[in-house]
Amino acid sequence: PHVTVIGAGAGGVELALAMAFRLQGLGRTPRITLVEAASPLREVGAAARAALLARLGAAGIDLRSGAAPLRVESGALVLPGGALRSDLTVAVAGARPQGWLAGTGLALADGFVRVGATLQSSDPAVFAVGD
Repeated sequence: PHVTVIGAGAGGVELALAMAFRLQGLGRTPRITLVEAASPLREVGAAARAALLARLGAAGIDLRSGAAPLRVESGALVLPGGALRSDLTVAVAGARPQGWLAGTGLALADGFVRVGATLQSSDPAVFAVGD
């Protein structure tokens, strides 16, 4: 599977590494790409940043920094330089609503996806969670 994680902060890196570990444990060879508009892991210290970047490389996770996503489409994440194939796109980009959510048709509250007690959105096939 091609998986894209938007946001290469601590949460995005943790999620990408966890997905790689799980999929590899199932005998799958995932293609995981981390996309970050700014510098990755800018909120952690230099030593931790270096260790985590090395771990991403060892896990075969591609890191694209300086790439601000334009939109999520079915099967792709569109960046200014072109589209990335993505069977699953996950946004882990901090506690602010993402602009592309406005075009999804999902019920929103202050720009965030409105969910119920089970984290289900207004679309029964879409679940959301965040900070």
